[in-house]
Formats: sequence, structure tokens, C-alpha cells
Amino acid sequence: MTPAPQQHLSNQGSPGRCVPMLCALIALAISSGGAEPVVFDLARNFRFAEVERPMRRLDLRGLDLHARYLAGGWDPVVKGAWIGKHPAGVDVPIVERADLQVSMSLFAPPFENLPAEMQFDQNLTVSWNGQEIGSFNLEKGAQTLRFDIRAEVQRVGPNRLELRALHSVPFRARPGAKQKFIAVRVDEIVFDSAGSFNYPTEPDLKDSAAWASRDPKENYSMLFQTQGSVLTYFLRSPEEARLAGSVRFTGPLDDAAPGKNAPVRITIAEDGGLEHVIQEWSLTELYEEAAGQSVAFNADLSDFADKSVALSLSFASAPPGIEGAKSGPELRIMWRNVWITSTTDAGNEGTGPTGQIGHGDTRTDLTGTAASPVDKPERRPNIFIILFDTLRADHTEPYGATNVKTPSMLRLASRGVTFDAAFSNSGWTRPSVVSMLTSMYPPAHRVYLNEYSLPRGIPYLPQILRDNGYRTLGIVNNPNAGADFGFDRGVDEFHELFRVKKKPHRRRNPTPESQADYVWNEYVAQFVGRDSEQPFFIYLHELDPHAPYEPLPPYDSMYIQGANRKIDTEDRALKNLAARVERGETQLASGDLDYIDAQYRGEISFMDAYLGRLLDRIEIEGLDSNTLIVFVSDHGESFMEHGAFVHERGVYDELLRVPFIISMPDLLPQGLHINENVQLVDLVPTLLGLLDIDPPGSAQGQSILPLMIPAKSTMRPKRPLFASWMLSETMRHDSIRLGSWKLIQRSDGMRELYNTEVDFYEQDDVFSSHPILAGSLLRMLDAQRELNEALAGTIEQSKVQLDEIDPEILGDLKALGYIE
Repeated sequence: MTPAPQQHLSNQGSPGRCVPMLCALIALAISSGGAEPVVFDLARNFRFAEVERPMRRLDLRGLDLHARYLAGGWDPVVKGAWIGKHPAGVDVPIVERADLQVSMSLFAPPFENLPAEMQFDQNLTVSWNGQEIGSFNLEKGAQTLRFDIRAEVQRVGPNRLELRALHSVPFRARPGAKQKFIAVRVDEIVFDSAGSFNYPTEPDLKDSAAWASRDPKENYSMLFQTQGSVLTYFLRSPEEARLAGSVRFTGPLDDAAPGKNAPVRITIAEDGGLEHVIQEWSLTELYEEAAGQSVAFNADLSDFADKSVALSLSFASAPPGIEGAKSGPELRIMWRNVWITSTTDAGNEGTGPTGQIGHGDTRTDLTGTAASPVDKPERRPNIFIILFDTLRADHTEPYGATNVKTPSMLRLASRGVTFDAAFSNSGWTRPSVVSMLTSMYPPAHRVYLNEYSLPRGIPYLPQILRDNGYRTLGIVNNPNAGADFGFDRGVDEFHELFRVKKKPHRRRNPTPESQADYVWNEYVAQFVGRDSEQPFFIYLHELDPHAPYEPLPPYDSMYIQGANRKIDTEDRALKNLAARVERGETQLASGDLDYIDAQYRGEISFMDAYLGRLLDRIEIEGLDSNTLIVFVSDHGESFMEHGAFVHERGVYDELLRVPFIISMPDLLPQGLHINENVQLVDLVPTLLGLLDIDPPGSAQGQSILPLMIPAKSTMRPKRPLFASWMLSETMRHDSIRLGSWKLIQRSDGMRELYNTEVDFYEQDDVFSSHPILAGSLLRMLDAQRELNEALAGTIEQSKVQLDEIDPEILGDLKALGYIE
């Protein structure tokens, strides 16, 4: 029953090792018509599987050829793969467990030319699936390391070989190049086993090892698998899940006889453990005892509820030494209608795209079924969004800071709901604000370069509100959110403070309170008083505390300890300083970092007083009883946590974690802190849900209203959050966050994994030691990328000719570091 060639769905052409897969099983995707809804069809999602033959030899001198098997910690320096100061991993597929003899060709540099304090004998620790199997003292120069991996510590499907060097030294490939750390070079790894089938040494046969087909007339799906192969799906198992389907031998019966006891298995594994065999057959059972018919199975997966797992289908090779044993495509099995089902109603967690699983489509209304958990006000409230640019959450008192004073933010938090784990979807202003006001991720709206503006065709919060009876006002002090880039769409009155000379009202009104009064009197007062019957929407985007950090007295000396160092805190100067430090051309002097951070904190306290005055004016004008205040930032700021100042690039949490406070005392709880993960793309669905306005079909966020009324909430908030930094379609950093775990994937192939619960500042990359969790998150990330690309394909991208922009505005963008 071999499918026609045109029906084959192969992995050929898929980028890298990690094929896209939406793998948090939390939503119903298709229905089997029975009591247990199908949440995942393995054949329909075959393109998401990793298909492997047994590994025999890994040549790391041709790094590009086998880079897909490397995991974390590796650094290509000049030639070959080097282990640095972080553990380095190798993904090793196992089809049939058997004792392995491993030979590893290494090169440990002679370090005698280093200073005395840096001379050492190298040591290499080897671990397998998280268990240490040996520690070896290395000789200097080229050598071969040999060790065994016993069958009982292996698992069918993916295994992780981890290598950790005791010492590393700084190295530059050429003068002025980025500094790297090197310890040991690995040239080749050979896996030898007398008990496994002798496939070719190069692992390049994966496209012929399995394929999928579907019969639309009979409405069933099939997976075909050849002997000596394993298919692995990384996913997050749902509650009350079962795996059901059938398996059948389809090869020539005579050819099967010599290897008829070769096992066919379904196994499942999680990080830190061996696999669990959940179903197993021999070929004898499949073609003799079943008389050529399919053998049905139905396995309970409830022990793995809400865990990241590797689900593997393996067809082992024929036992060695049997004359006439066949290999490759002559022997096949067929998996039919293999489905993961769940009786748990996951409807409150988002509905995945048909035939896939998880978080791909997050448009489901989370405010409840018939009634919202938030009692609607008698009339639609006013909405006032106050955004302070470049404000990282951990530098404010509502988020635990003790070295900066922000009493106004504390005041607002005491009167509203504070989201303690709120994250931006990008690390710089324009894509972040577009995401916040459209509920679309940056790769979907594609506003990721300086010449891109807000696409005309996508739903935009001010336009939505104006179409629903709101008067709209925009006041922005950052040209990245200005009219030149489309942010005035749907805004009745749009004012650009940056078009006046830099910080004009600061020079005329040097105190933050008078600055707030200037903005209120000049732009807000007449607007809010014009029509008291019609609700208003105001978006106020202030530039500070963005660099340069130039707080006015007394804020300029509020947090300085010792001498006033007078470091240039202009954006470009700080970026250049970080680059010189990275290249080893200079070092930060004692106190430099403290001074820069102190000036940033001075800016924050200045802006906090500004916020306090705005809150005063809202109360004085009697607007507080029916005005929903949203206080937020577009992104944070870096202070060399990962080798950079300001917000040059990347998706680390110093750039993504932002303050997010919503206040309306007559409607929402007061003083409530919520520790569930939320993101800026959630703002639009939340506000529209409160107003009984349907969110646009393009919205990728979720309403977080249920979190604000926990007693009435039916929301299960554990869902992935996504962020992107993009220099082009092919040069980008993407991140996914699920609970406390965060994975980063970069276009240069580097991948990082952090447990932010114990590693708040993301300093301990544990990617190499959590292969199954990392695999699950990678597939969720890649699947979201597919959804983003599909949505982006429906949008006409808008571009701006930078040479046509007002030269003064272009100069501002250059001064802020956005344009070279």
C-alpha cells in the first residue's frame, strides 16, 4: 500500500534540524466524531517530526554539514567546532538500544604561552541524557578519547551527549574581532555498535526513512516508516490524553522473515529520564498473528500531562548476522490514524489551526462564555494609555526596585492591577508599539526596519475605537511612533512633541510637574472638555527615560555615589562603548556602569513625578471615575547584562520585561498583583473585550480580563509568549516563553535556554542539558513563525523613503541611534 509519489510529504528543504511544530497541546484542532476529540494527528503533522537513521559518524570539521546535530555551547573558530565556557551538546538519534563504543577525536591547545595564572591541564566531563558517564584529563594537542555508553542509559529517539570543559581562555580570530572563549576542539565522533544494523556512516538518509499520506475519500491518514528509523515529535502533552491508532506491516512477507522479530515501538521520554515503552510489537505479531490486518492500540498518556515530552515511533533493524536480512525501504510498516486525543475541554486556551496542536491561533475570547468576569460599566469608559519609552520594569518600585524612587507608579499600582510578568514583543520602539496597538507579532506585521511603517490594511486600536464612537488623541515624543510612519491613522488630533526642538518644555518648565502641566494644558485639556458625552481615547508616548540620560536637577545627582564621572550617555556613544569593550579595546572603569545606571534611574524618577502630576490632573478634572488608565513601556534597556548598552538588539529580558499597570478603581480590583505571563499584544483584545467590541481576526493576543477577577476566571493562562528582533527576514532573534522557561533562537544557529525563575538575568544557558524541553519550545517557536508568515502574506507592507522624511526628524532618529 505504497502511496503515490505526489502524495509524499517529506522533510526535504526544511531549514535546519528543528522542523516547525506547534507543540503545546492545549487546544482542540480537529474532531474524530467520538467522545475524545482529536488534538493531534501525527500523519497530518508529519512535516513537524524529526526523522532519523542511526548515527554512525559525526564529522565536525565539515561543521555546516552536521550543524543540525549540535546543541548549545559550540563556537566555530577558524576551523572546526570548539567547546567554550558553556556545555556543548550533540543530539544522537537511537533506533534500537545497544551498547555503544564512542571514539572522539579532540584537540586540546597547549596553553603554556599564557600567563602563569592561566596555565592548566584540561579536563572534559561527558554526560549522557543528564547523567555523568566520565571525567577525563586531556593531553595537550591532538588525541582520541574513548568511552562506552551502555544500552540501559539510552532512549529510543533523541539522546543528548553533553561535553563540558573545565577551563576556557579568551580568543580572537583576528585583531578587533569579537572575543570568544575556547577550550577543546572536537573534530569527529564515531559511534560503533556490533548490535545494530550497518547503515552508511553519514546521516543523510532521513528523507527516505518515512513519509506520510492521506486518503481524502476514506478520511484517514497514514504514516509509512522503513526499517532502521525513528520518528520523533516534541510536544507538550495535554491532560487526560490518549494515543490511539493502528499499525500494520506492509513490506514483502518473504523479505520480512529474516528480521521478523525486529521490534516496532512507541516510546515517550521527558528530560532527565529514560523512555517509557507505551506500545511494542514484533513483526511476527504484525504480519502472522494479525494475518496481515492492522493492529489497533489505545494508550494512556495521563502520566505525562502538561509535560514536555519526546514521542517516538521506531522500527528497529533486523538482528545482525541473519543471512538475507533486508534493509531500507524493502521493509515497511504503516501507521494509520494515529491520534492524540483528550477529554479535557481546552477551549479557554485558544484554538489551534486545523490538524495542528497548540497556540497557533490565540483569538479565542477568554473573557468567559456568556458573561464576562468583569462587570461592564454603564457607559463605555475613557481610555488613557501612558507610555514611557525605554522603561525596564525592574527599575521601578511596583516591580521590586529598592534603588530608585517611583512613588507615583506605586500610587497607580495601589489603585489598579499590576502585571508582574509583562513582556514586550520586541526590543525597540516601532515594532513594539505596532504590536501593542494591533495585537500582531512583529514577524506578522513586518514593521522591523527603519523604512517600514504601520501597514494601512491592518486593524489599529485608535481606528477601531474611532469607528466605535470614540474621540481619539495622540501625543508622541518619539519620531518612531510619529505620523511619518503611519501612527496617526484613526487619530482625530495628533501632536508630535519631537517636532519642536529637543525637550523644549523641559527648558521652559524644568520641573516634571510643570512639564506634565505643559502637556496637559497644551494638548489634553481642550480635547477632554470638548464633548463630555462621547468617550475619549488618548495615547501619550513620552520619550524618556530613553538615552541620552540627562535628568535635570535634582534628579541628575539623586543616585550618584562618589565623583560625577560625566560619561557620555547619548545612545550612539553607549553603543560604541559597548563595542569597544567587547573587542577588548577598552574596559569600563570602576564606577562607570554605576554612573550610567544612576543617570538612567534619575530619568525614571523625573518621569515618575511627571506621571504623578498627570494623575493629579485626571483627578482634578473629575475623570478618574470613568477613565481606564494603562501605564506601560514599549521595551526596557540594557546595561551590559549581555555585552551591550541601551537597546541595540536582542530579545533578552532586560529589553522585554516592562511595567504594565491597568487602573480604574470603580471597575477593576485595587492593589492586585498578577504573576501570570502577559504580553503587549494582549492589550487590544483586553480593551476591546471590556468594551464589548469584537477583536479583529488578525489579533494574536488574548484578553487578560479574566486574570483581573480571579474568582470568576476560567482562563488557564499557561501559554507561550513570543518576541522578535529582526534585521531582515533572515537575520533575526526570536524567543518563546512558557512559564518560567525561555528559549532564544538566532539566525546564526545559536540557541539558548533559560529558567528565569532561578536565573532572572539569563546568565546560565541550559540548552544543552534540557533537550526535550528545548525541542518542544523550538517547535512551538517555529510553528508560530509559520502562522506569522501566513498572516504576513495577507498584508501589504508599507515603506517610507527615508530621504523624503523631514531632515530634522531624520536627524532625531540618527541621534537616538536608530539610523546610522
